[in-house]
Amino acid sequence: MKRHQGALLALLLFLGSGCGKQLLPTQPVTDSARLDPVLESRASHGKDAAQVVGTTRSGAQFALYRPDPWKGDLVLYAHGFTAPTDPIHLPPIDNLRDQLLGQGFAVGYSSFAENGLAIRDGIRQTERLEEIFADKLGRPRRVFLIGTSMGGLIAVALAERHPDRYAGVLTVSGLIGGSRGLVEYIANVRVLFDLYYPGVLQGDLFHVPPGLNLNQNVIGPAVAAMSAHPEGAGIISRLVQTPVPYASGQELVGSIVQALALHFIELDDLLHRTGGESFFDNANVTYTGALPALVLADLNARVARFHSTRDVQEFLDDYYETSGRLRIPMMTLFNTRDPVVNGFNETRYAARIARRGHADLLVQRSFARYGHSELFTPQEISDAFADLVARAASSHHDDDDDHDDHDHDSDRPVAARGAAAPAGAGW
Repeated sequence: MKRHQGALLALLLFLGSGCGKQLLPTQPVTDSARLDPVLESRASHGKDAAQVVGTTRSGAQFALYRPDPWKGDLVLYAHGFTAPTDPIHLPPIDNLRDQLLGQGFAVGYSSFAENGLAIRDGIRQTERLEEIFADKLGRPRRVFLIGTSMGGLIAVALAERHPDRYAGVLTVSGLIGGSRGLVEYIANVRVLFDLYYPGVLQGDLFHVPPGLNLNQNVIGPAVAAMSAHPEGAGIISRLVQTPVPYASGQELVGSIVQALALHFIELDDLLHRTGGESFFDNANVTYTGALPALVLADLNARVARFHSTRDVQEFLDDYYETSGRLRIPMMTLFNTRDPVVNGFNETRYAARIARRGHADLLVQRSFARYGHSELFTPQEISDAFADLVARAASSHHDDDDDHDDHDHDSDRPVAARGAAAPAGAGW
């Protein structure tokens, strides 16, 4: 059991359950980067690079680097989840930053002003970096985006909204299928686990008693229950609504517990952002999968049902549901058995781009291994980025079609370019 716990906690280091400034659907939506001026900054010029480190008025820290010589291109990096109990801090990407600086690229990144599911603030702060860089270190010739995990969704949001401002986007284990898919997957795993393992976890989908310990009250009991009675875990893994990635019994248990842990960590954050209203709606969902009809009938008759509101679903759409409205080259790196950001993110986004007739813009590189973004080395990322830059030099696309911006559950799997479809994708 200790091996399970250690691996899961390693995956959870980048996650959080939201604190600090909360933005509710009923609050005014204002994303202008210009509304968050720099409060303080300091600059230094080393032998090989100029550096500006500072803080915005909202409390977001930022760091900007310009190498010498500089080829004129800037890379903006967006990080993944950060635990709410952590102080606001810059992401530890020194190795990747130095790789890019050594190739002549300037680099900028932000802590964001809040932790948790900070997609709106992440978009705002990452967008703001370009303006600060231009003011402090010079106007870049081109700007590229790199996003990891949740930061992948932030990078894609910027690329879709402002294709004229960016030359290319790279995501690493990116949440590119949209925030709605992540929320629904985690919620489905929790309600189905409660159905097949009643009483093992305290509370329910919308209630977690205060003072619980992640190891003692979530990971340990869940691993023990599924190890003793694997039938429930097997049912969960075969449902279309819960495409759990695994290639062994240990990975199956680990992936389900990962989703349960994410629910435990992120529940309060989600409820704050939705004003306490339900972020999950399975009222009219018919659970399906490669299971006997009697098993499915029993599941659909007994699973807990929840209703959401239109305002909450629109909030998730706005921050952020990807549309596939892409005009610049994009490359993705992902593990086929990622228990944090599941493979259906890749197939969903590929389908959205394909429906708009721009599948040639997307190159997906899969790695047949179990784990999240921590498995990718700075060299793997910088090599992929070099390929993206080469593609950007010759890329051009016309204006988009007139389809709706948001395509959700109608997505169908589309094989990744240059990669097999993710294992366990389900959609």
